[in-house]
Amino acid sequence: MKMRALGIPVLGAALLIALSGCSAPQTETRCDPGALAATPNVVAPGETVTVTAAPVACAIEFTAGRRYTLDLGYVGDSGVLWSGDVRVAADGSFSTVVRIPRDVPPGQAYLRVADGYQPSCDDTGACVDDSVSIRVAAPAGQ
Repeated sequence: MKMRALGIPVLGAALLIALSGCSAPQTETRCDPGALAATPNVVAPGETVTVTAAPVACAIEFTAGRRYTLDLGYVGDSGVLWSGDVRVAADGSFSTVVRIPRDVPPGQAYLRVADGYQPSCDDTGACVDDSVSIRVAAPAGQ
């Protein structure tokens, strides 16, 4: 009887040790461009908007020598209306002035960091799409 009582705790301990390597996958530490802001957030074609990114608190992995590609597009549309390069500080922050092209029609738009860094994705493959919304207003006098 004593042998059987001792065997169960030993078997349980062995099972715990064997299963300790079987855990949920760990999500890697994310490191994406900092939060974007646009000022003003309503702008007419031909006018400018200042786009800034906050610093990141991690070691961002640049793919284009500390440059990002910034895209302008419409919400709900995958097309790109304008694209340009932005110089990025070592901490991942930037500030740049973007002139909205004169031929861009009014509507809800966005500016987003499209390239230039190695995106951090979680275990499901979901990656951050750093963008800020703006509204392109009708040109003055229309």
